[in-house]
Amino acid sequence: MHDHFEFSKPFDRLRKHAEATLASRPADRAVRSALEQTDAVALVHELQVSRIELEMQNAQLFESRRALEESLDRYRELYQQAPVGYLSLTPSGTVIIGNSRCADLLRIPDERLPGTRLASFLDDDSKADFARFMVQVLAGDGPQQTDVRLKSPAEPPMFLSLQGVREADGTECRLVMIDVTAVRAAAHAEQIAQQAAFDRDRLQLVQSVLDGLPFQVCLADADGNVLVSNTTWAAQLRESECRLGDVPPAYGCRSPLCSAWATAMRPTPTDAERAIIAIEQLRTGLVKEFRMEFTADVARGPRRFRLRGNRLAGSNDERFILTQLDITAQYESEQAEARLSDQLHESQKLEALGVLAGGIAHDFNNVLGAILGNVSLARQAPGGGEALDASLGEIERAGRRAADMVQGILTFSRRQPLQLTTLPLGDVIREAARLVRVSIPAGVSIETVIAPDTPPIRGQATQLQQVLVNLCTNAWMAIAARPQRNGAITIMVDTCDVAVDTRLGDNGATGTLAAGSYARCTVRDTGIGMDTATLGHVFEPFFTTRDVGEGTGLGLSVVHGIIASLDGVITAESTPGVGSCFSFYLPAAPAAEEAVEQAVEMAASTMPVTSNRGALAYTPINGQPAADHEQTSVMLLDDEPSILSVMTRLLRGRGFQLTTFSDPEHAIAALQDPTRRFDVLVTDQNMPKHSGIDVARIAAATRPELPVVVVTGLFTEELRDLAAQAGVQELISKPDLATKFVPLLDSLHVANRPRGGTHGMAS
Repeated sequence: MHDHFEFSKPFDRLRKHAEATLASRPADRAVRSALEQTDAVALVHELQVSRIELEMQNAQLFESRRALEESLDRYRELYQQAPVGYLSLTPSGTVIIGNSRCADLLRIPDERLPGTRLASFLDDDSKADFARFMVQVLAGDGPQQTDVRLKSPAEPPMFLSLQGVREADGTECRLVMIDVTAVRAAAHAEQIAQQAAFDRDRLQLVQSVLDGLPFQVCLADADGNVLVSNTTWAAQLRESECRLGDVPPAYGCRSPLCSAWATAMRPTPTDAERAIIAIEQLRTGLVKEFRMEFTADVARGPRRFRLRGNRLAGSNDERFILTQLDITAQYESEQAEARLSDQLHESQKLEALGVLAGGIAHDFNNVLGAILGNVSLARQAPGGGEALDASLGEIERAGRRAADMVQGILTFSRRQPLQLTTLPLGDVIREAARLVRVSIPAGVSIETVIAPDTPPIRGQATQLQQVLVNLCTNAWMAIAARPQRNGAITIMVDTCDVAVDTRLGDNGATGTLAAGSYARCTVRDTGIGMDTATLGHVFEPFFTTRDVGEGTGLGLSVVHGIIASLDGVITAESTPGVGSCFSFYLPAAPAAEEAVEQAVEMAASTMPVTSNRGALAYTPINGQPAADHEQTSVMLLDDEPSILSVMTRLLRGRGFQLTTFSDPEHAIAALQDPTRRFDVLVTDQNMPKHSGIDVARIAAATRPELPVVVVTGLFTEELRDLAAQAGVQELISKPDLATKFVPLLDSLHVANRPRGGTHGMAS
């Protein structure tokens, strides 16, 4: 009812207005008055009112239509001129209608817009995004939004933002299209600016890190241009007045980095070639990384560097990094360690040589002792004659030389203390040259030049002769290696005065001569010579250039050991195809020492040992038997049958009472037997089961007053100390047993010893 009332109000107002209009017309008042009383009059009145009402309705409708048309015109103008695009699409994405802005954005005329597919204007990536967008819009989940990129070769590309919603009946979709290219460009520009700031900060951080590194580093591109480097690298270049990217080519470099590096570092030609090849291969992609070491001549002098290159992986694989580290201290440490290792290796070889020499010396001294002992026996035999004496003299001299050679080997191996005398070096070398002449072929000439003012030196004649023999033998081998197998050896002895400390030798052995006067001996040959590599090993034990079986490699190492033991220096120089020159320098002996040394040599015939029991007192009596030999009982202990045989014949021939033992345990049992008498004990040192020192200790415990003499082929300071602690009176060299021990027994006088009784124990 209320709705009807509200709806009828406009019509009531219209009717009242029509009736008022009709009543105001004069012509109608008479007619109305005449018909007022009839139904016709009422009907006519109603019709007139209806007609007026219709006229008024038509006028109102016309006005409303005009207003609507004006509104539609305004809407159409706003729709077409809107700054954003409006369009309606079918569910398949076909345009039903769209405004001019849509046509402008899609770059087509307005009339071509209806019927086109919107996806045809998008690039491939945006088509997939648009398809997902349409699915979401048609699902009716409310307004959807997406950004797409138009398919256009124009740069920069155009981006559109689409906002869409489905109509209620689902027959079409309404979309709003907005150009967001400028927004995207601004955001991209802001992003670029932020990225640039981030990259700048990151670059500063990287630069700080690079500058803090202890090595030099740089980043270069595929053309060899340096992109980033730390201050250490730049400082290295500035030291050589180089600038990155503006360096003239050096060493055949094909990139600025190579040229800058080679000019700044000034490596050796070989190292420069290796490094440049490696950098170029890294730059061109032939290798992914490399590492090498080189020596450079920088402003601080020669330095050792480690250079490493790595090619970057990933998107920047055309770039590469070089790092360079100064390893001079490490390199020198490694070199020093290598030298120490070589010295240790040489020391171990010398130690092995010493052990070998000790073993050989023990057996060889037994043989020499037997030889020299038999020589003494042969000389005592009646009816020998001069010819036999001459032969025995030669045998004895040869044996002495052999014994001296054994002592030289022991000295070289540091197994025996060196006993030096003052010698005229010229005379020793002259005698050795005569020995050499006999053993070298006639096709090799030997010239000896000895300066008359050559000072005497401290040494051993046999050792120095051995030095010259080895040097001349080595020279002869070098000459024999030449095709013609002939040449010359020159031996020169002269004086060398050194004013200041001088280091000698660039190759082979080296050493420093302190200021003073030296006797110098030089052996020069015209052999095949040696290269630098060979010369660096020439004095090493067991090193030889000869074929297997033709040389031991010990000759020059023995020479080096002998010269070093005499506080001298030996050097070697050689030129391949020309020859070699060996020179050794020995300190001149003070003039006052010569007379003292001669007196000492005259007095010494044995090596007494200081012990708590004193030393045996004796005076040589030129080999004549003592008056009380029959009263002297000698215990002789040695595991070598030949020594026992010789000593038995010698001592019994001189009238001594002799008891021999070859087994130390039997000798110990005899010492512990109180019924047996012994006036002196002579024992070998190196024996199985018990050593001579062991037997001496037992003798000291059981017979404190019994003198003990130990015979050995190896004199060491340790043996001297042990002998003194064990109460040993004398140490005698095995080869000298026959010549020194018999005079010792001849002169033997034991104080307070009862004749004919036991010695050192109760009867």
